[in-house]
Amino acid sequence: MSTEIIDTQIISYAFKGVPDYAVTSKAISSVTAQEFLLVQGNDFKRARYYLPRLTDLEVAGIYERLKSGDTEAKLRFGQQHRGWKRRTDQLVIELNSDFPTIIEYGHNRISVAINNQDRRYYELCLNGLDRKLQKKLLSRFDFIIEHQISCLSLSPAIAERMFILLEAFSNKFNAKSNYRNTINDMLILATTLECEAQLLTNDTVLNRFAANFFNAPFSPQGNDTWRLDFSEKSQGRRKPLESKGYINRSWQVHERRGRS
Repeated sequence: MSTEIIDTQIISYAFKGVPDYAVTSKAISSVTAQEFLLVQGNDFKRARYYLPRLTDLEVAGIYERLKSGDTEAKLRFGQQHRGWKRRTDQLVIELNSDFPTIIEYGHNRISVAINNQDRRYYELCLNGLDRKLQKKLLSRFDFIIEHQISCLSLSPAIAERMFILLEAFSNKFNAKSNYRNTINDMLILATTLECEAQLLTNDTVLNRFAANFFNAPFSPQGNDTWRLDFSEKSQGRRKPLESKGYINRSWQVHERRGRS
C-alpha cells in the first residue's frame, strides 16, 4: 500500500480529539509539520524558531547545561541561539513579482527530529520561547511521536513541482487571504506527487483542483475528508505535469544547507 499523507487540518483535528480522524502510522509533509508546530511566523523570511544542524554531542552538552540551571550557561546559550538561523537548512523560493519571496527554514531538520523521535533535540530548539508556548509545542511534538507519524522533507524538486501547480491553481482559483497558506497547500500536494502517495484532506478547493487537474481517483473517507490517489497504480489516469503548459515566470528555488 502506498504512503498515506495527511494534511494540516486533519492532524490538528486529531490532536484536538475530534472523533474519527485516524492519524496513527500516517505521514505528513514537513510543511504540515512546520504549520502544526508553529515554526512559520508572519514574516516570510524568518521563522518563529530555528532547528540547527547540531551533533549529538552538542545536543547532549547544551541540554545538560540548560537542565543544570547554570545561569552563565543559559546566557551563553542564548547568545549562541541567535546564530541558529545560519545553521539550519534553507530553501529560498523566489516568485518574481507575482508573490513575495519565501525562505523555508529547517525542513530537513524537523523531518529528522520527527523520524528519529528526538524529543531532546526539539525541546532544545524551543529554548527562548515563552514557557507556555514551549509546553504547547512539546505536547504537539509528543502527539506526533506517540502516533508514529513519519515526516517527508521538502526538497528543491518538490518546490519545482509546486511552481507548476501554483501556476495552474492561480488560473482557476483565488489564493487564500494569507497567500502563504496557498503556497503550503501546493507544497503538500507536490510532496504527495513526488512520493507517489495518497493525500487525505478535507480542503474542498484543494480537492477540486487536484482531482480536475490530474483526473486523479478520489474517494470520500467520512468527516468531509477525501482521499486523492497519486500512487503508482493510478499514474496512467493522471495527466502529466509537463503537458500543462506551465509558463516559466522566472520562479526559482535555491537550497542552502546551513553551516555545521
